[in-house]
Amino acid sequence: SSTQAPVQSCIEIVVAITLDDYPADTSWNVVNSAGEVVAESPTYDESMAGSTEIESLCLLADSYSFDIYDDYEDGICCKWGNGNYTLTSVDGDILVTGGEWLGPIETKTFQLP
Repeated sequence: SSTQAPVQSCIEIVVAITLDDYPADTSWNVVNSAGEVVAESPTYDESMAGSTEIESLCLLADSYSFDIYDDYEDGICCKWGNGNYTLTSVDGDILVTGGEWLGPIETKTFQLP
């Protein structure tokens, strides 16, 4: 008989992105400790300017980085709209949050138990 590794149950987290006036410039991904991209943003378009887009992810216990990109390298706050992002656990604990940065990418790390 073949021995199967136990299936780990995943932990649900919620990614909420409030987009600025140029949503198409914004994208994000979640990378695990092995360097694998385990989640990616949908494509945002101009019709979503100023809206809050919610994605639910289910991730295994691990350490992760949340990488958010802005093509114009000016973040998603505050010159062209008050954008921000927050990753929360289902219990409402904030894992990472932000929105104001300079450069092509902001990276924040978080740990799931």
